[in-house]
Amino acid sequence: MSSLLKRLLEPNVAAACGIIGPFYAFLSIMIAIIVSPWFSWTGNALSDLGNLSRYPSSPVSSLVFNSGLILAGIITIFSVLGLLMKVKTNIGALISGVVLLVGTIALICIGLFPENFPPWHFIFSVMLFVSIALAMLLFGGVFTYYKQTKRLGLFSLATGLIAASPWIPYMFLNWNIGAAIPEIISAVAVYAWIIIMSTRLASSKDIIPEK
Repeated sequence: MSSLLKRLLEPNVAAACGIIGPFYAFLSIMIAIIVSPWFSWTGNALSDLGNLSRYPSSPVSSLVFNSGLILAGIITIFSVLGLLMKVKTNIGALISGVVLLVGTIALICIGLFPENFPPWHFIFSVMLFVSIALAMLLFGGVFTYYKQTKRLGLFSLATGLIAASPWIPYMFLNWNIGAAIPEIISAVAVYAWIIIMSTRLASSKDIIPEK
């Protein structure tokens, strides 16, 4: 392992990446929305901002959106790897972290394969939201098992449910709106969870108790 990679995986650096990465994704999305007067929260998906041909009048939107997701995902990967290094002795947390890593890779792939690349864009979009919500629920189960991390576990379960719940009316109850609203609700829940996890990662405490 190179000295640079070791540095990036140190708890404080990995924790910072966990905050900077998602923040950069949010910033890119907001800038893409600002330069896209056609965008509607109730009529569009966030991925429409990265479409390379549907809205040719806003080429800046696709550049900002797609490159933002790619860079945000790359930054966040170091946070997830740092988290994996800290929980590698607990099989449940390790599995949860791997699921989270899959979601982070999917975020990068959404930027690499925008809507113009079916079915890959759809596949990676589903992979992102399913794996991220599942990771939070899995971590919640692991944390709740230990008395010392029960509150963190309950928080993880709550944010996981919040991240998943907007998709139920959208997919099964004929919620006739664009995907942007459930997408942003899930994203905010995920970001809140990542901030708390990054704080825990940066602290001297073990994320998972020894016993």
